Amino acid sequence: MTTASGACLEDRKAPDVKDESIIEISPASSGPPSTMNEVCPSSGTLSSTVTAIGSSSCNSLQEEEHPLPLKRNLRPLRYLRHTFFSLYRRLFTLVFAANMAAFLGYVVEHHRALSTKAALSSVVTAVSANLMIGILFRQEHVINFLYSICCSFPISTPFFLRRRLAKVYHFGGLHSGCSTASVAWFFLFTGLVTRATVIGEVSGVAVLVITYSLYALLVAILISAHPRFRAMQHDSFEAIHRYAGWSCLGLFWAFVIIFSNVLRKETGYTMAHFLVKNPSFWFLIVISLNIIYPWTRLQKVSVEPEWLSTHATRLHFNYRWTRLPPFAAIRITDTPLKDWHAFATITEPTNNRFSMIVSNAGDWTKRQIEKQPTSIWVRGAPIYGVLKAVALFRKVVVVASGSGIGPCLALFVDSNVPTRVVWSTRTPKQTYGQGIIDAVHKADRNAMIIDTTTDGRPDMVAISYRLYKESGAEAVFVISNPKLTRKIVYGMESRGVPAYGPVFDS
Repeated sequence: MTTASGACLEDRKAPDVKDESIIEISPASSGPPSTMNEVCPSSGTLSSTVTAIGSSSCNSLQEEEHPLPLKRNLRPLRYLRHTFFSLYRRLFTLVFAANMAAFLGYVVEHHRALSTKAALSSVVTAVSANLMIGILFRQEHVINFLYSICCSFPISTPFFLRRRLAKVYHFGGLHSGCSTASVAWFFLFTGLVTRATVIGEVSGVAVLVITYSLYALLVAILISAHPRFRAMQHDSFEAIHRYAGWSCLGLFWAFVIIFSNVLRKETGYTMAHFLVKNPSFWFLIVISLNIIYPWTRLQKVSVEPEWLSTHATRLHFNYRWTRLPPFAAIRITDTPLKDWHAFATITEPTNNRFSMIVSNAGDWTKRQIEKQPTSIWVRGAPIYGVLKAVALFRKVVVVASGSGIGPCLALFVDSNVPTRVVWSTRTPKQTYGQGIIDAVHKADRNAMIIDTTTDGRPDMVAISYRLYKESGAEAVFVISNPKLTRKIVYGMESRGVPAYGPVFDS
């Protein structure tokens, strides 16, 4: 029911960046590093391999010119505004609260007739409607439509509106809100159908067995979708989400047909006539089509692997999607019925192809780096990521760590928005190659590339703020691991700087 965002997305995620190098640089300790390459970006001096921000002269100069200001408001207020009441949670709360208001209103209004067949049918409609809307907010074309609408506003649009439109990637709150509400409605239905069966209002063991089976599966999906469970047991989350979801769909179809057959006997309608008049029937058709659709685009394609290091590889695709949009990700796997992973694509205008960077983020990615595949499975349509929102600003700062530079490369190729870049990673040249470093410098000749192996772990919040002020940018975009993304986005927003960075569903 829920999914994530960054360089590597798991099934139906917005781009997620999780790899060893990124985790390595998470700023467990802040403050300027003790030793760094003394190359000041503002001087225009470029290294043939890595341009890093310096420690003494360059770093102190930036501190004097653009010191990190104090955070605004009291700490409890900052926590409520930027963490507890994030846009994702506000959207979730809005949807869930509206459902619970309808839930309570329905119970109060129909408390004396809750176990009637008509009342049961209305609750089933609420369940299926929420499931349909939740699934639609994970459908590729719906997501791309949301991005296209929100990111199509011109630069002349007032800034307060543009900075809010750029948070479109928080749409996951609508998905999880509707999905959670559907489980709450089904909890009500389970209790009502149990009572109706006991008092003889509804007969038939099949309805009861299917109801309890569906409820158990829905609860399992809901629990496994919790961010903490997903972070600790991601493979289990994927398996439960996929196979329990498919099982729910089959059981729901069986349930609607059997339950409709029970209800129609009182109306005198034929089965076909009753189904056509049943909203849940049409909602299930939409749900089924949206689940089946990505699999109709399943295909095995050829790829050309480019060895970067034992930590990363670059896959070049030998075909091009019709009108492959910029800043989009595609899902790939070597086992179609098992785990799927989504990676941001990098267009290659010179040869009309595209590529992606796969870095070591676990067993699956490690296996791809080791075996250097020449073919891979893809499915579904390309899906936009957070960097699509860069078009809403005149100038931006992009902060990446580790393989988070992958999605950013697409920005460097396809965007005309002036961009300043900060990339913090372990041994950049040895891990990702001189070609990636050159691409970063092509986008920003004074890019800050920090080698955490030799330069230590810098204060990325302070660096991001200094560059934001120095460059006159309008926003900061962060593509990193969840911990560092939260730290930088919170550090910026609590000081009044527009900052964007997806974490899981965000």
